[in-house]
Amino acid sequence: MKRRFWELLHCAIPDSFPRVHARLPSGIDSMRQVLGWVARNQHFAVYSFDLFDTVVRRRIDPPELVKELAARHVADILAQSGVRLEADTLLAQRNKSEDALRHLAVAGGRDPQCRLDEVIEHMLKALALEQTVSVKQAVEYEMDLEKAATEPMPGIQEVLEYLCSLGKRAICVSESYLSLGQVKALLEHHRLLQFFDAVYVSSDLGMSKATGNLYRHVLRAEGSSLVHVGDDYVLDARMPRVAGLKSLWFHDRREERRKKRLRRLRAGGDRLKYVNEIVSLHHKHADPLYKVGYELFGPALTVFVHNVAEQARRDGVEALFFVARDGYVMKKIYDQLSVTVYEKHTMPISRYFCLGRIPVRLASLRTFGEREVMEVLRYTKKSGKGATLADALVGYGLLPAHFAATAAACGFDLTAPVDSLGESRLEEFFAGEEFARKVTLESGQARSLLRQYLFDIGFMGRKHVAVVDSNAEGVTQILLDRSFEHDSSYPAVNRYYFNLVNLGPNKIDLNPDT
Repeated sequence: MKRRFWELLHCAIPDSFPRVHARLPSGIDSMRQVLGWVARNQHFAVYSFDLFDTVVRRRIDPPELVKELAARHVADILAQSGVRLEADTLLAQRNKSEDALRHLAVAGGRDPQCRLDEVIEHMLKALALEQTVSVKQAVEYEMDLEKAATEPMPGIQEVLEYLCSLGKRAICVSESYLSLGQVKALLEHHRLLQFFDAVYVSSDLGMSKATGNLYRHVLRAEGSSLVHVGDDYVLDARMPRVAGLKSLWFHDRREERRKKRLRRLRAGGDRLKYVNEIVSLHHKHADPLYKVGYELFGPALTVFVHNVAEQARRDGVEALFFVARDGYVMKKIYDQLSVTVYEKHTMPISRYFCLGRIPVRLASLRTFGEREVMEVLRYTKKSGKGATLADALVGYGLLPAHFAATAAACGFDLTAPVDSLGESRLEEFFAGEEFARKVTLESGQARSLLRQYLFDIGFMGRKHVAVVDSNAEGVTQILLDRSFEHDSSYPAVNRYYFNLVNLGPNKIDLNPDT
């Protein structure tokens, strides 16, 4: 009875008061109710759905946070090229570019529509940055943010599956500056594209929901036996009726309350609670493995990364390098904290450090003898009686085939156990000029490639950096120090390991056995 009263009141209030409608407990407030409505109204041939806040919802709020994060990413790219430009400046110009493109469309007699690619291109040209940052690079990063910041609306898949079982046609109609390809990529990312027979996007067609032109185009393409479902009272409920089609107002008040909580947390400056509110959205219906990560590993790693960030600031570190592969998750945590909890502070930049022991071992070689053989066999766990020189060479990234002839001249095979060769033959093998020449050549080439990589990622050439890893021994870092101990471009290096060991800057004399 109460609901019927609100529905009657909703019908009595003119459409020209959308804010009043938005406050009434009317409309359909869950996908379960949408499913029930569809079950009772199967006579339509086509069922149309709005994209944002209907088919997918943003885990964050406000939505403009995606633009802010994208602007910071462009600012980081510029900083790497020596261009200092604040993210706020980029964001302000982006908004101006979007307004300019929409006004240009209206001046040409079209609806005020533009595409993301055009906005980014206009922004970069206005700031004379088109030679420094590519449009493709910036747009791809923003699309990655959109994918990470959205998820399917709870219950939407069941609605779409039901329509599919009825043999009905489902379409998506979106008012967005994302292109048709980008909207499809977003739907595909969430495994929803398969349910839609067609997708109509305002920026792609140059037609807006606000003018009704987009709906009129859809009617011409799909026919009049069509109902549209969407969350915006004006764009998805009122304008479809003006254009001549049935509309269903999806008014999820739980979503509205969630967004208000997010806005309140963000405005209050409690970034950690803001992040937790977003994460808990997934956690409520998580599987057991997810809960282990959320309740055990997630907090442990987050506390560690938080301590790393604070220590790095105290130590005056310029950049943090998260070592592959364990560092991948830690870097993601750090990047998230940097734009939420630490956004008002100047934090060291973060980089992913693609390093492994074998290529660094080869670069660290100056000589190769019995000590190096024993060292690498110990760390490759091949120090038993069957260990061979071939195993030791492979452990350093050297190809045994390149040294087979030298070994044969010394009277043994590289695949023979080391402890069966005898000291004299090993000394002869290691002392040979041809062997030393090949080792020097290959290690020099590896060192040169490694040095170039370290420059490319901004490790070399800085004064003070830190590596972050879960490792307890830091063997890779010790080998790296050894490779460039006499190189003036090599920075002071702090080590922040998950076991809380900090070995200090440039301890190149450390013994790996310690």
